Amino acid sequence: MSRTRSDGDRAIQRVINDSYAGPERRRAVRVNVRQLKCNLGRVLDISSRGARLLSRRKLRGWHVIRLFDRDGDVHIDVEVRWSRRLGLFKHEIGLQFLNVPSDIAAKLTTLVFKNRIYRPQTLAGPPTTHVAQ
Repeated sequence: MSRTRSDGDRAIQRVINDSYAGPERRRAVRVNVRQLKCNLGRVLDISSRGARLLSRRKLRGWHVIRLFDRDGDVHIDVEVRWSRRLGLFKHEIGLQFLNVPSDIAAKLTTLVFKNRIYRPQTLAGPPTTHVAQ
């Protein structure tokens, strides 16, 4: 199934690109998030095309998920693309977003922007502290 990128996809991708600094082989860059929750499990990272979750159960097929934080939420149609068992009641799940309309993409962009974790641009060592004399 071929999917064209909507304006919503492009808006999400712009926010994600602005918060990422590093090499990436995927078609859509993933962003680590904090405090972004999902009705199916904990969100590990997210992109304009999908998300990776940690769930208590194995998932298959198509779902409508609710992504939320304390300030808002968004409902998105998703398809489970892969699932990996990590232990008893612990599964890593890869989701693909399906047909995200512009208004939903705008809400998702806001959630990602507020909850993103910046990756350091360089690993040059700890910052230096200047002591005023």
